[in-house]
Amino acid sequence: MKLTRTEWQARRTAHLARVSTLADAFVERRSFGVKHPVDDFLFTYYNASPSKLKQWVPALGVRIEVTSDDLEECPWLREARYLFEDDTVRLNEADLRPQTRGLAAWVAQLCRNVLARPPRFRCFGLHEWAMVYQRSAEQMRHEVYDLRLPAEELARFVESQAICCSHYDAYRFFTPGALGMNMLQPTLETRLDHEHVAAELGDPCGQSACLRP
Repeated sequence: MKLTRTEWQARRTAHLARVSTLADAFVERRSFGVKHPVDDFLFTYYNASPSKLKQWVPALGVRIEVTSDDLEECPWLREARYLFEDDTVRLNEADLRPQTRGLAAWVAQLCRNVLARPPRFRCFGLHEWAMVYQRSAEQMRHEVYDLRLPAEELARFVESQAICCSHYDAYRFFTPGALGMNMLQPTLETRLDHEHVAAELGDPCGQSACLRP
């Protein structure tokens, strides 16, 4: 597949429109030493570089028409992982490591499995409450932020709910007392079997459920 300059530049513009606001805001906050308990999650937990996030790249198997000006504006397209031929650039498939291919295949299968399962609409960010269940203020991961409820009220609330987290990367942070309250016990090895689409009612990270703004 080949994209003209007009086609891929339009995709790059759309990509920047989606990510620049969050990425630039994070950089600005960081310069002033200011933190956001939810928006910073993308860059601190996943360690995603704001500059890398803003770099649009062609998909594997896609060639894009480029000029010298394009390569000057997008210097990452000159990296060794790309092939330049006949005024086009594409990812060098032969340069992909077996680990990268394996990870890509695993992620693709995970996405297919998730989409094939019915979504869960009653998570309500409870995985974040479970991460601070029966924790003292000194034990909190986000100790610089106040909780919305006192620890005792938060514990009673968690105990009154049905927690249904299927996401291993959330479940592994549950406190010992909360682990057994979950409907599932997902593990690193069973992620393909458990992961669901989870709706947090407008809260993509769930973290604002228990942290006071």
